Amino acid sequence: MRRQMPQGGRIINNGSISAHAPRPGSPGYTVTKHAITGLTKVLALDGRAFGIACGQIDIGNAETELAAQIAAGVAQADGSIRAEPMMEVAQVAEAVLHMANLPLGANVLNMTIMATTTTTTNSTIRVPEGNAVAVRIGGKEHRDWQSYDIDSDFLIPADGFDFDIGLPHGQTELPDLSGESCEVVINGEVVLTGIIDSQRHNKSKGSRDLRLSGRDLAALLVDCSAPQLNVQSMTVLDAAKKLAAPWPQIKAVVLKAEDNPKLDKIDIEPGETVWQALTHIANSVGLHPWFEPGGTLVVGGADYSSAPVATLCWSRNDRRRNIERLSIEWNTENRYSEVTFLAQSHGRQGDSAKHDLKWVYHDPDMSLHKPKTVVVSDADNLAALQKQAKKMLSDWRLEGFTLTATVGDHKTEAGVLWQPGQRVHVIDEEHGIDAVFFLMGRRFSLSRHGGTQTELRLKEDGVWTPDAYAKKSEQARKRKGKKKGVSKRRASKGRGSAAQKLNGLAVFE
Repeated sequence: MRRQMPQGGRIINNGSISAHAPRPGSPGYTVTKHAITGLTKVLALDGRAFGIACGQIDIGNAETELAAQIAAGVAQADGSIRAEPMMEVAQVAEAVLHMANLPLGANVLNMTIMATTTTTTNSTIRVPEGNAVAVRIGGKEHRDWQSYDIDSDFLIPADGFDFDIGLPHGQTELPDLSGESCEVVINGEVVLTGIIDSQRHNKSKGSRDLRLSGRDLAALLVDCSAPQLNVQSMTVLDAAKKLAAPWPQIKAVVLKAEDNPKLDKIDIEPGETVWQALTHIANSVGLHPWFEPGGTLVVGGADYSSAPVATLCWSRNDRRRNIERLSIEWNTENRYSEVTFLAQSHGRQGDSAKHDLKWVYHDPDMSLHKPKTVVVSDADNLAALQKQAKKMLSDWRLEGFTLTATVGDHKTEAGVLWQPGQRVHVIDEEHGIDAVFFLMGRRFSLSRHGGTQTELRLKEDGVWTPDAYAKKSEQARKRKGKKKGVSKRRASKGRGSAAQKLNGLAVFE
């Protein structure tokens, strides 16, 4: 601007309200915005001789993806977490345009634009406020966390948690709690029962910090070696009870499936952990183990007959949007056009080179030629081979599609805490998705800058553990509109669901 002919022009710097009223814990950001304010003033002064005008706009809570967490709740000066008013981005744009349209003979040195009340019309969901999160140890509850992370997922062997709390200087330190049993509680409801793995105190001149980390009761089975048991002719529930018996912390072992099948040939290998053996046993009959929040060990599968607990929407115009962030992933890394499963019946065990049991699956959605052969060791007949094959195929299919949605609270609109196993209706207008999905995992979190959030990891409905509730799964697969938008390839070619064909054993040789 100084060297051009003719000289002159206008500079508009992007400042921040933080230069006048900073947020807690933001020294770096606040200092930079103070620097911008100083830069604006000196440029406005020095630029007069060259026809250069310089101003600054300090923007408050504009409704952008970057500031989505502010509407969910951020740290306040009193230490609380509260949602703040938001304004539309268009209002900020109009303010910048006003500054830019002034003649160079006039200048807005500083303009502050801020939200006074929320003007958007997100009507699909009204986020409930307030989440009392506590760790209960020996009947005593520890609260007032600076941050926490509570993760639960059917496919993760042990659900984990991390808590950070600031301790006032001079406060008596807590005793060593590592190894203690605990419960993680939100609004009086237990969301995880487990063991504190580690406790760490951090001390400096001006602060004290306590960190607690742990896992649910599955950690006991993940860490310990399995005994050498003969589970042949046991039911899957009896085998699970036998494996869990040494730990009194596990109060109950239950079955959540239509049938309690007897086990055929199952070998527990030396060196296997209890969890590996339990998973091996459950998977052999198409089931899966997990722990419920109260500490009950479950062997079973998904119930697809339950009603969706919420509707989440990503709209084009933001009027119905109640999702802060959305990620959609399609992945064919573990998808195959043809999979041949081989096994050896009991009478052929002496000849390891031959397999008299065979089942072939063709994926109608895979146009890429990707054949694979799998040898199944614990299958004594064709039915057992097919059951294990179907469990493996369903796991691979789950990897093929993941929808991750981040919302601003730990509860649904109805006040129900998010929990794996729920079914959720998702609408994404941009991708043409209008479907019910299965909540495979969720992560509760609190951070100083992110506020209260929940990450929801959603998978195709009716695919995981298809044999647990065969009748209910069939009903779920027939539910109208359930798969719209999950596979554009399938929708465009008008073919039937691969999950339906898989679960119905319609494609085999």
